[in-house]
Order: sequence, then structure tokens, then C-alpha cells
Amino acid sequence: MRAAILIINLIVAYVLLSGWPELLPTWARAGLALIVVMVAVPLSDASSKSRNRPRLSSLRSPKWLDYLYIGAVIFCIELLLLAVFTLGPKSTEELHEEAKYWLTNKGASKETIVSTPDKLKHNGAGNWLWNNHFQRSHPKQASKRQPNKPEIFMEVPNKFSQISLRKHSIYLRTFTLDHFDGDTWSIHQPTKLEIEKPENSRIHISPVNGTWRSLLPLVDHTITQSYYKNGQNILTTLHNTIDTDIKSLTKVSTDTYILPRVTNKELISYSYSATSQPMLLDKIVELDKNIVIGRTHDVYLSRTSNHKLQRQLTDFANRVDKNLPLAQQLSTLKKLINDQCSYSLDIKNEDEINALENFLFVEKSGYCEFYASAAAMLCRELGIPSRIAFGWSGGKFFEISNLFVFRSKDAHAWTEVYLDGYGWVIFDTTPPSEIAASESQDDEVPPELTDMEEYPDENPLDEDSKDTITWIKVLITIASLIFFVISILLLRRFTQPKQRSSSAAYVRHEPKYLQHFQKLSAKLGYRIKPGQTLMHSVQHLKNQNLEIPGLEDLLDNTLQYHYNTTYRNEPANKATESKFTSELKKIYKQAER
Repeated sequence: MRAAILIINLIVAYVLLSGWPELLPTWARAGLALIVVMVAVPLSDASSKSRNRPRLSSLRSPKWLDYLYIGAVIFCIELLLLAVFTLGPKSTEELHEEAKYWLTNKGASKETIVSTPDKLKHNGAGNWLWNNHFQRSHPKQASKRQPNKPEIFMEVPNKFSQISLRKHSIYLRTFTLDHFDGDTWSIHQPTKLEIEKPENSRIHISPVNGTWRSLLPLVDHTITQSYYKNGQNILTTLHNTIDTDIKSLTKVSTDTYILPRVTNKELISYSYSATSQPMLLDKIVELDKNIVIGRTHDVYLSRTSNHKLQRQLTDFANRVDKNLPLAQQLSTLKKLINDQCSYSLDIKNEDEINALENFLFVEKSGYCEFYASAAAMLCRELGIPSRIAFGWSGGKFFEISNLFVFRSKDAHAWTEVYLDGYGWVIFDTTPPSEIAASESQDDEVPPELTDMEEYPDENPLDEDSKDTITWIKVLITIASLIFFVISILLLRRFTQPKQRSSSAAYVRHEPKYLQHFQKLSAKLGYRIKPGQTLMHSVQHLKNQNLEIPGLEDLLDNTLQYHYNTTYRNEPANKATESKFTSELKKIYKQAER
């Protein structure tokens, strides 16, 4: 039974540390797991039938200050261990994911398995972040003000391609997410495949096929982007990459690739060429009025686990006539979203409800990420495979150098739908007036990649900022508790009563009747010395010939009871001890007179 209790508690702790329930933050799950383990040990020990082990006992009755001190120490230990679990180089959650991956992906042919990327952050670039598990949550409140830092440079040598791009919105795609649980977007089944460039060739990503697709233009371009030593560097190209000359890539999911690590310490940027075939819904509809849904993985049609939000999404999508041609369904859906919601970088959400529910049905305002998320989930209600993509849009074109420059403020998110014969197509429902348009500069030298212009402070509600603020609070709390424990120790040092007897030297416990015997002896002018037995003390009092009625009989009875329970293993009797205590108190009062 003892082993069963311990095993069950350890399993519960492991489940918590492995990431369940997902609603709880990492620190909360780690704390609960630690509590479960701490409770498991005494519970399993209490179930043991063996009672022959020595027990520690207190020399005096514990006071409220002792309990407070012990509680504060345990709480400090809990916080310190919690900080080790969550602030260490790898949390137990991550180790669990690594172990799970190795167990389920053995024997993969022609694949090089690499480590899971840490938090994706281009040093705050565009504020597009995901965590260690490829997840990105919608903020419930926000006040976004993007900086003006240059992040991506794109050179398009072909003049015709330049003109074609500038006629429409330009979309540089960085990564895509496919699974949504109602709060968080993530990659459903992330991969870790390293792709090496064949000799004298390029890495092929998406082949050109389909009758209509072959009519869409291909755009050759060269991308230059900063290299961040402490962050992840993601392949960034025009939408729908066909191939690239980069020497190697690590595939995370469909259309999401990590650039290779570099050993050159002097490198400050990547530069690589790519060929893309941008797929914009409006351009495709101009060529093909009869677009139809394509077949792809079921995850692109999955729904949320939030039942209330799911019902609301279904009701909203029912306003679209499913008998209409697909192009008209998408057009109607875009109009419904734009009529329902307004664009805003400030989200109040005072009741802190679900972020997407707040955007569509309560506050009805938000920025591009919310438009993309709403459109993707509503498309799924119509049976249209969808996902969301992150990157940049718009940019500024410099005529002299043939460069498009994209800054942090050009960061954008949009929806992509899967169409037969075309693949993933951009379906952007953000109001056109809020999508960055490509600007032109014919008399200005483009900024350097490392330049950082003056810009407002980063959004205080961004994920990194929130993490920093949270852990500062945790450290302050730990420091405060340590100070509190030291204060209690000092208080105990100056308030602890002095021991006037060492009778504990010859008894395992110090019952109340012994305490009152010591007080009475002191009152009668005899202080018990260290190491002195009770028999010696009783005999000394008898030799005093004190004229106190009942004292001699009480001393004999107390001595006999004490020796029987202490050395002859007779059971203690609380009633007898209470009687001795009461009589000793009476004699003490008589001695005061």
C-alpha cells in the first residue's frame, strides 16, 4: 500500500510536469507537482505497519511562532525549487517533449534530428513570438506600438517583377500555425528535419504545377536579414517559396523553416536568394472564377475545444450561404468580419474573457492577428481548410538600389486557405486601409540593417516583457520571504523562554506535572540541578520537613507514577497526570502564602 501511494503521487507529478493541464502556466504546474511529491512521502510513510523506528519529539510544546516559522521555511524552499524548475536551461516539460520525440521518431530515414528551437524572436522583430512548443497565444489586452527598426531587405533585380509586386500588397511569410484550441495557435505536429542543399542545385520547397498556377508569375529575389545569436532565425521569403539557394534548412512544419546555425562570429546577417510564386486570392479569382476547395490534412479543419466560442463561431458562419460559389463565400465572409469588427491596436477587454470572443462579439476591435484568427476559424466552419501566417507586408521601395525595406511596423498576420490546384492562398480579411502599402523612395539611401531609429517603447504586454516582469516579482517575493524568515528567527531568539531545568535529560517528554514540580521546588528554595534525577529531588524536599499537608504523599505518588511510565513501560494516564498537576498547583499557592 505504501509503494502504491508513492507511485500514484509520482505519476500525478509527472503528468503535471509534462504539460497537463495546458490552461495552467508552467510555474503553477511545477509548484503543484512539487506539493504532490512533498505530500507523497509522509503519506506513504504513514501507511507503513512498522512502528519500531525511533521518533523525534519536542522538548516543549510548540507555539504559534514555531508553526509560522516552519511554514515560511517550507514556502521559501517551494519557491526556490520552483525557480530551478522553471528558470533552468530546460524545464521538465521540455525534457518530456524531447524524450517523447526520441521515443516516437526512431528510425526516420534520411533525416537529421536537431534540437527543438528555443523561443522564436528576431530580437523583438515584428513582435512575432512563439514559445518552446511552437505555440502563440492571443493577448487578452494589448496596446501595440511597433518600432521603426529595419528588419528585412529584399532585392528584386527584374524590373517587371518590381512593377508587378508594387501593384498589389506584398507579403513576406515567416511561419504558419495550424492548430487552434480557442486561446492558442500552435504547430500540430512539428518536425525536426534538416535539409541539405544538393550539390550544384537548390533546395526545392514547392513545385509549380496546375493549369492556372502556371500562369502566375515567378519572382526571383534576394533576402537579407539580421542574424541573432540568441534567437531563432527563420527563412523569410515572398509568399509561396519555390526554391532557395541557402545551404541547409531545418523544417519545422509545412512552409516553416529555420535557417542554419553559423560559426562565423563576425556574421551579422543572412543573405540568400529565392524564387517565389505569390498566391493572392484576388489575383487568382481574376484568372479562375471557379476555385474549389483542395484536400489536405484534417488539422486544417479542426475546431476549438472552447465550446462556448465554438457555438458562437458556428452561428456567425451560418450567416454565409454555403450554396454560393467558393469565391463568393469568401468575399461574403470577409465583408461580415469587416462590418462586425473595427481595426485597433488597443484592446481593453476589461473582463478578461476569451480574446477571440472579445474581438468578434464583445469589444469587436483588434489588429491583424485577430482578423487572421477569426477568418481562419470561420473558414473551417464553412469546410474550407485554413491556417494563419505571420510575416511582413507593405514595405518601402528604394528606386536607386532596387531594394524593398521592411520594418517592425510592417509586421503582419493573415489567413491562408487551401485551394485545389493552387495550394495555400492568401485570404487577408484585415481592412485594406490598415494593411501596409508599398511606398516608394527615389531619392533616399536605404538604411543599414543594423540601424536602429528612435521609436516608442515596446508594447508592455508583449510576451517577453510579461515574463520578465513576472520573474522580477517572483525574485522580489523570494527575497521578501527570506527577510521574513530571518525576522522570525530573531523574534524567536529574543522571545524564547529560558529553560530552568534539564529534567529532559532523563525523560523523553516533559509532562505538565513535571513542569509544575520544578516550579514548586524553586518556590520552596530548591532549584533542580542539571543531571539530577527526580528521586534525588523528591528526597531532598522530604528532608526539609516542610509542614505542608499532603505534600509527602503527593511526592511519593508522583515519583512512583513517573518511574513506572518512564522505565517500566507502563502506559501514561492523562487523568492521573492531570490530578498531579492540579494538586501541585494547590500546594504552590499554599507556599505563596
